Amino acid sequence: MGRFLPPPASKPGAPLAGCRYNRAVLHGLHSAQTRVALALIVAALGAGNLCQAAAEEEWQLGLSAGAAAVSAQGDLPLGALLGADAQRGLTDTWALRGSIEGARHQAASDSSNATSTANATAGLTYSLDVLRVLPFAEISLCALRRAAGTTQRSWDVGLQTGLGADYLLNRRYSVGIIARYAFLPVELHSNGTLGRAPHLATVSLRFSYRLL
Repeated sequence: MGRFLPPPASKPGAPLAGCRYNRAVLHGLHSAQTRVALALIVAALGAGNLCQAAAEEEWQLGLSAGAAAVSAQGDLPLGALLGADAQRGLTDTWALRGSIEGARHQAASDSSNATSTANATAGLTYSLDVLRVLPFAEISLCALRRAAGTTQRSWDVGLQTGLGADYLLNRRYSVGIIARYAFLPVELHSNGTLGRAPHLATVSLRFSYRLL
């Protein structure tokens, strides 16, 4: 029967070979984790740069659909809204913008009397770049046309503000949501009883394309 031989004793004060090996392994793991973390950060920043907001002198075109409500002499029911907009970058954060929208409001109690609205805006957009999400704010001049039946017409002008956010699918395409509110106290023309100083509120989803 063989005898059990204890491991050779190390010199006093000298680190064991196993301890040196463990420290080397831990150091290697720590270095690998650091490299992976740095690679992920660089990849995220790179994705943000590839999917940034429309830059200076770039065009962005969009189509939107949603709902609109107008309040003047009497509240109109919600109407289905369709719109188109365009903006051109002045800087990485500011852009010139313009839009046209139209809606049709049908009262459930009176199916024969529908009111249509159309508005056109021109102004500025300020946007932030948070990787793929682009929150933005708008301020614009707004002209609103209302029509009911064959005789009632009105044109009103005022200011419109908007808040929204786009999500960048890639460098060219994005989807977003926009909420806008306009107060139009200046009456240019009226030949009916549609009320004065209307308020216009809209909420819509937008699909946008960037011309690079």
